[in-house]
Amino acid sequence: MYNNMVRAISLLSLLFVKAVMAASPGYVIKLPDQQNWKIVHEQRQGNSFIQEFVKNNESIQAWSEMVTISHVEQFIKTSVETVVTQTINGLKKGCPSFRHSVISNNPTTVIFRWSDEGCGGWPAQEGVMHITATENGVFNFQYAYIKNKVSPLVDEWVKTLSEAKAVP
Repeated sequence: MYNNMVRAISLLSLLFVKAVMAASPGYVIKLPDQQNWKIVHEQRQGNSFIQEFVKNNESIQAWSEMVTISHVEQFIKTSVETVVTQTINGLKKGCPSFRHSVISNNPTTVIFRWSDEGCGGWPAQEGVMHITATENGVFNFQYAYIKNKVSPLVDEWVKTLSEAKAVP
């Protein structure tokens, strides 16, 4: 349920473009060890989309690390602060153990680390989220991992997501 809620929030507050791990219309992101990732979920509605990647030997049902990229087309301009607040409030409502700390922010982008102690039958997770508001909508670049299942290089992911760009 929690994972479905995270997906629903991503779909409602931040949806995704056709991605490849280098450059494609809508965004540019270079994943560390990009050849070891595969797309396991993709959905598009108009100019809004979501795409989820896991390691090649994992599935959407059983993963240790996941990258989610999404874009939601907006018809009414919304500030990045409003989007971040709505996203965090929605996650806290569905998962009371959800915590976050802002790494960086500016008028169009907020990057924060987050964690939870497990929700909706899913084990404890941590991650990094980058939310950018553009004239065309809101982009969300996210890295998540299952606590104690992997030894992630979180600082590398903070750098990777900090360098991710929405392309008008």
